[in-house]
Amino acid sequence: MVRTISRRGILACGGTLMTCSLSGCLGSSGPDLAANEYPPGTSETGVTEPQTLLDATATALGKQGYDVSLVGPHTSESRYRSSLSSAEQRRTVTHPDQTIDIYVTEGKAYAEVDGTGDPEYGRETLGKSFEQVHASNGNLGMAFGGGKLLSANVISKLRASHSVRGILSFARFEPSEVTERDGRSVLEFTLKEVTASEFDTDGNNVSGSLSVDFDGVVRHAEVTVTEQADGDTRTTRHNNFRIRTQGDVSVSMPDWVTEEFDP
Repeated sequence: MVRTISRRGILACGGTLMTCSLSGCLGSSGPDLAANEYPPGTSETGVTEPQTLLDATATALGKQGYDVSLVGPHTSESRYRSSLSSAEQRRTVTHPDQTIDIYVTEGKAYAEVDGTGDPEYGRETLGKSFEQVHASNGNLGMAFGGGKLLSANVISKLRASHSVRGILSFARFEPSEVTERDGRSVLEFTLKEVTASEFDTDGNNVSGSLSVDFDGVVRHAEVTVTEQADGDTRTTRHNNFRIRTQGDVSVSMPDWVTEEFDP
C-alpha cells in the first residue's frame, strides 16, 4: 500500500481519506522557500538531480570526520567512524550470523571476523595515506587464510542500491518543511509515491523520509516496506542512511587489536 500525500494535506491511504497535521503531511503550500532557496538538486517538486545530492554528500564526508550509520541490504547494519584529526577509522558491519570489525591507523588495517566459530583476524599494510582511505571510493582488502576480505568505504556505499542512490531511485519525495538537525538548517521531505517500476504495491505499506541540508548534503534518507501476510506484519525492506556526526569524531582502538597484534 503506497501512501500518497496531496498538496492540501489530505492523506490517501487504502482508499480512505483523512486529514492529518502539518507535522505528518504537507501543508497547503509546503515550505516557505523561494525557487532559488532550495538545496542544489532539489526544487518545490522534490529531488530533481539525485547525482547532485550524491556528489555533495560524498564531498562533505571526504572533507571532515564523520560518523555514519547504514541499514541494509536485508538485515545488515553498518557503522562508519573516521577521524581526520587522529587519523583513525573504524568500520563495523553486523549481519545476522557474522560481525566484521575493521580498524585503520598508521598505515595499517586490522580486521576481526566473528561468526559461528572462533574469530578470525587479518592485517594489511596500506599503500595509501589515511586521507585517501578516509575519502576513498575504493575497497580495503586483507588476506584471511587463503581468502580475502573486501570492505567498501561509506562514500562508495552512497551509490549502492540499498543506500542513498537506491532510496532516491525507489521513491519520490516531496518537500514538507524546514527544520534543524544538529545545528544545521535542513529541508525535510516526505515520501510521495513509489516510482520503482518493478515494485508490486499490492499488500505493501511503504513509509520513508529524506533530510537534505542547504548545501545539498543528504543528512538522512530512509524507506521501509512492510507487508501483511496471514495476520502478521513483516518488514521486507528497510534502508536507512544517517550522518550521525560530522566534524569532530572520536575513534578508539578496539581491544582485540592490542590482544591479537600488539601494535
